[in-house]
Amino acid sequence: MQKFANALPSFLFIISFHLLSLNANALEIEKLADDEWLLVKSQNFNIITDLNADKGASLARDLESYRYFTIDLMGLKLLNVTKPLTVLAISSGSNFKRLELPENWAGVFNLDAEGYVAIANVSNYRTNLKTQTFARQVLFHEYNHFLIRFSERIYNFPMWYDEGMAEYMGTFKFDGEKIYLGDPSAIIGRAMDMFGGGGRMVLDVEKLLKTRSLPIQSKNERDKAEIGKFYAQAFFLIHYFNSSVERRANLSNYIQYLTDGLSEDQAFNKAFNLSYEELEKQAKKYLSGSLSMRVMSMKNSIQFPEFEIKTSELSKPEFYSYMAYTLPLFESFERDDKMKVLQLATKLNPTNSDFKAILLRAGLSDDAEKIQKELEAQTPQNVIFLNHKADNVRYFANLQRQSGVNNWQDTMKQARSLYRRAIKLDPAYPLPYFGLGDVYNWLPNTETLQEGAVGFDTASIYSRGAREFSDLADIHIRMDKGINALPAIRNAIAFSEDKEKIIYILPRENLEILYSATTDVPKVVGDELHYEDGSIYRGAQQNNKPHGAGKFIRPNGNYQEGNYEQGVIQGKGTLVTLGGYKYDGEFQKGIIRGKGKITYPPKSNSLTYEGDVFYGIPFGKGVGTFEKGKYEGDFWYSWAQGKGTYSSNDGKIKLQGNWIQWRYEWPEQDGVKFFGIADDEGKRNGYGVCIYTAKNLTGYCNFKNGVLQENAPEDEKND
Repeated sequence: MQKFANALPSFLFIISFHLLSLNANALEIEKLADDEWLLVKSQNFNIITDLNADKGASLARDLESYRYFTIDLMGLKLLNVTKPLTVLAISSGSNFKRLELPENWAGVFNLDAEGYVAIANVSNYRTNLKTQTFARQVLFHEYNHFLIRFSERIYNFPMWYDEGMAEYMGTFKFDGEKIYLGDPSAIIGRAMDMFGGGGRMVLDVEKLLKTRSLPIQSKNERDKAEIGKFYAQAFFLIHYFNSSVERRANLSNYIQYLTDGLSEDQAFNKAFNLSYEELEKQAKKYLSGSLSMRVMSMKNSIQFPEFEIKTSELSKPEFYSYMAYTLPLFESFERDDKMKVLQLATKLNPTNSDFKAILLRAGLSDDAEKIQKELEAQTPQNVIFLNHKADNVRYFANLQRQSGVNNWQDTMKQARSLYRRAIKLDPAYPLPYFGLGDVYNWLPNTETLQEGAVGFDTASIYSRGAREFSDLADIHIRMDKGINALPAIRNAIAFSEDKEKIIYILPRENLEILYSATTDVPKVVGDELHYEDGSIYRGAQQNNKPHGAGKFIRPNGNYQEGNYEQGVIQGKGTLVTLGGYKYDGEFQKGIIRGKGKITYPPKSNSLTYEGDVFYGIPFGKGVGTFEKGKYEGDFWYSWAQGKGTYSSNDGKIKLQGNWIQWRYEWPEQDGVKFFGIADDEGKRNGYGVCIYTAKNLTGYCNFKNGVLQENAPEDEKND
């Protein structure tokens, strides 16, 4: 979601709404509903607006024109799973104020598996693409985020690029013959934030490229100034990169290297072959001169197609229906406000069971049991309700699994059946795909893991994050897909916060080498083999393939050394990364598997692991060492899982018995059996699962210094 300020200010800001909780005043939904509202429909947009019919149609035409430009003229390819984007476009200042959004916002944008929708203040909207307005700038900026996230190709855009490019593309202007991008006058307020005291230009390239968050919630003036500098520098650095074909190509390479999993420094050095200071100097020189817009034209001028646009008045029930699908997606609205909107929508649209189901799913009902019974009796096949039931069953199955209940798999399969039914009813509803994928996170390899892979693959369309790609990578590895697991592993690393220490580093480097060795025809350069991705092999060869003792060096400096047979490493070998990973042990058909030792990077949770490995990950019997002790026993996907013993180095702790995901099954004490960890004194500690034997109850719980405290928060339930 993205938020922007009301007038053409010196800073605009964008954050993920689901991470933000604000204390807002009450939403005045009845007063909003009393106004006159139109529904403007085009092929790709549903616009709810208080604009008049002509302006509403023009706004839809603008958005369709911008979409046509990015897709048909620029060549952006979108996935074909998107429904029309809902846009709440408000022109009346009093109506926008009734939403009770923070006063310095001009709009919000939500894009996740729950739904995608925009709210925008279009009070200064003009029906002329030749004239840039702040309302149009915000709409194009926001829609650029939407288009990028639904593109066929998966990129992990850094924050500065995402915002800077959206700002740049938001300057889109069409004069009837040519398209203009990058007009600095469209966002002249940005330039003010590019200069510090004494008129000195401020541009810290390294800091900008490594920024991952901003102090959005801060009311401190210094923080606000930093936000302004970030957006200004992001826009103008993108402007610099778009000033020549060569610079655009270098930037494209940089983004690709990041997506491949390289760190910021590695990607920067490889793409630009400059230091941060050198690039900063070049950019400042360009920005100190006369900035040029990017102008696009065609031989016979650019012609936009005619867009079919339909306008109709919204009745009050229809207005509440759209609001009920829209407003609950945003956490800036208070719980009571969301509940009120959904209750009114339910009352005015009695045949639509979605709103009751949303009340139930979002935890907004004061009488959930009553609503559940009504839905079971009236519309048991409602897809939102079915998904909610499946989530609850999966929650209980995870609780059983984490407390050692033998038949947890049967419960998990019940959840799977419900998710399957929901997907069959509405294949375009995203949420069941997440749940279906997670079911296979826990079911054994004898189940149809491919269905779980499809679930996570589909889920990642709507929510491209580290969790989705990591889960997808896990399933691909468990399916033993070889180099076919590489795309998922690359994405898992690319979207990780700590690219150097994530467990997929060894599998990625191993499979990258296997991919090059088996799919590329190398060039013979002296006694070396040079591969298309920049890798180099040095050592014994046969028929221009590695064969015998040799060393395969990746472009990032990581290397694999050992004995090769017809292009792939076999038997004993070593893989070393510059980030601090090292593997010594067995390879089978080019893949790390068998017996081996893993040494982890400094400051990692683990020091070493020695034992059974699968794709460079602890699987089977082994010994893991840590700063304060060691664990010897069964491992499952790097977790202590099964029988094992943890011993602290100081001899104070020895936990021997059954383990579930690094949680130890403690002996029953005071009528409570605890599945969790220990503190440094060997006492029960932290969040886990408790079985209350006298009450025959199981739930999440929390220990501190050996004493039962309180129930764990909801986010512990799927650990």
